[in-house]
Amino acid sequence: MLAYIFWHRPYPQIEQKSYEAAIVRFQRDLAGHPPPGFISAASFQIEPVPWLDGHPGYEDWCVLDGSWALDPLNGFAVTGPRQPSHDAVAAQMEQGQGGLYAHAGGEAFEGSQSTVYWLTRPRGISWGRPRTASYKIPQAQYLAPADGAGAGRGVCRRGPR
Repeated sequence: MLAYIFWHRPYPQIEQKSYEAAIVRFQRDLAGHPPPGFISAASFQIEPVPWLDGHPGYEDWCVLDGSWALDPLNGFAVTGPRQPSHDAVAAQMEQGQGGLYAHAGGEAFEGSQSTVYWLTRPRGISWGRPRTASYKIPQAQYLAPADGAGAGRGVCRRGPR
């Protein structure tokens, strides 16, 4: 299992509710017409992070069967029934960054509580269990998998632990 994670933020003049509604529509459309290898998706509202130039934003998780599922996801996201909702959220986005991550442990989207730890592995050490946490995403209000499986049927909010 892999996660394609996409961090993004809207233009300053875009209303938060409008942007979040566009995210939910896109995720609903993606889950309704999923590409091969798609498992689930969820979005989280995040506090400022360095890779969004110190701005708050959103973190979208797309859980996939493996790296082979990236090409279908890329093609499906911008075509067919998903294109209008993808284009609507993309038009409101000022900045975005993406990455591909392997699942290192725990349950993916474990209930309503989620914590992400960024791990480092010093050079020369073989891949294995995580070594140390180098950055923890701040606990704040997050958009959660709206239906428990991340199909985007609404927006749930949860506060800090």
